[in-house]
Amino acid sequence: MRRNLAFTLVEMIVVIGIISLLMGLLLPSIIGARESARRTQCRSNLSEIGKALQMYMTANGDYFPCYPGDGSLLAGISEEIGGSTATLEFDFDSDAVPNSYQLASRHMVVAVGTEPVAANRTEGNLNFMEVGLGMLAWRGYLGNTGVLVCPSLAGQAYTTYGDTDYLYDQAAWKRLGGSGGEVIRFGDGRWLPDGQPPAILSSYAYRNTPYWMEHLKDRVKPPALRYVKPEQKAHFMGAAFRTQRQLGNRAIVADSFDRAFVMDADGNIIRETEHGMGHNGHKMGYNILYGGNNVSFYDDGNNAIMYWDVSWIYWEIPEVPNKSNRRNLTISSDMSHEVWHVFDAHKELDKG
Repeated sequence: MRRNLAFTLVEMIVVIGIISLLMGLLLPSIIGARESARRTQCRSNLSEIGKALQMYMTANGDYFPCYPGDGSLLAGISEEIGGSTATLEFDFDSDAVPNSYQLASRHMVVAVGTEPVAANRTEGNLNFMEVGLGMLAWRGYLGNTGVLVCPSLAGQAYTTYGDTDYLYDQAAWKRLGGSGGEVIRFGDGRWLPDGQPPAILSSYAYRNTPYWMEHLKDRVKPPALRYVKPEQKAHFMGAAFRTQRQLGNRAIVADSFDRAFVMDADGNIIRETEHGMGHNGHKMGYNILYGGNNVSFYDDGNNAIMYWDVSWIYWEIPEVPNKSNRRNLTISSDMSHEVWHVFDAHKELDKG
């Protein structure tokens, strides 16, 4: 007698059910293992950035990178190209400042440009000026620009520049022209938005981006850095903490906590994203680089940073009484005083 080796319908349903059950049990573990590996790579990236910061400071009198022209509203760079000198000049007090450098994501900017016409930003031209962590890449202290990308954000788009989506992965850097530091100045910017000056972004927040306050332009007495103990004064258009000694063991670089807002001319928020960058990153927390090249993970289990409150943008300073001026209190940050303080307090710093 011939045996029937085919599955019956009931048997097929049972097998499919078992496979589905196993997939349901194993898939979260696989996803969790992948994210654990990405978080480890992210920690390694921050450690590399920490080493690069130390090398930069050793070569530059113990000063942190900020931007060319530190301490001034005017900045400029020049390069010899084809036997002639190319110059890029930047006025931080003009309308040429890219929107992404003015708004929440200013921490993530590693280079800014002045050419609004995309077709003119061909590879090899002097298209961008390095700022913040971009100075590490340009000067060769980072092995490659991939270190500036958190692997958990690979392929993730996030609106930070009008309605343009930026991609935080190697594909974006390849479109600029590769992973070497030269793309920080000479990268192909034709694919970036037309009609406005471009910016190149990292996926990490850097605390020492230029410190701007409207009333500091007129050299009114500078305020103290918020929460910092003992008291330290702000430096107009300079790093919040200019040296390692001033920074101490506080946080200096972190997974981006950006949350984008669109404001009207009076400083009123007319649109905001549902959540911050943490939603696209490690979900429940942030890797943070502290002074002394110590990398630690901050657990944001209650999502306080992912959904930081809009009120964090504004804080009272007697010399700046109206909200429309307070909205641009610092290029280094508005709300970030709160977030960086949370990261510092996590290490028992500046508490009380």
